[in-house]
Amino acid sequence: MKDRNRSNKGIGARLLRKEDNRHLHGLGNFVGDIHMRGLLEVAFLRSPLAHARLKDVRFPAEYRGRIFTASEIKEGIKPVKTPSAVPGMKFADYPASR
Repeated sequence: MKDRNRSNKGIGARLLRKEDNRHLHGLGNFVGDIHMRGLLEVAFLRSPLAHARLKDVRFPAEYRGRIFTASEIKEGIKPVKTPSAVPGMKFADYPASR
């Protein structure tokens, strides 16, 4: 019996998704599943506190040459842009550091 309070369109609509079957059967592919020869991983750390500044970065000596701070790579690095299609929404740029 069809739920009378739900429609076939809009918010609350039950939609068939083409990816459901493969994910439910463990056959889905994600970016983390991609393996390419020579591919390295990267992680970016920003302060978890609004307007805070990182004063010090410490890491084990064996990672020297594999961990970089913004001051070491800042030249030529453009800020991450966060465009939005929402009317009136301001664009925000996130530079590597200020």
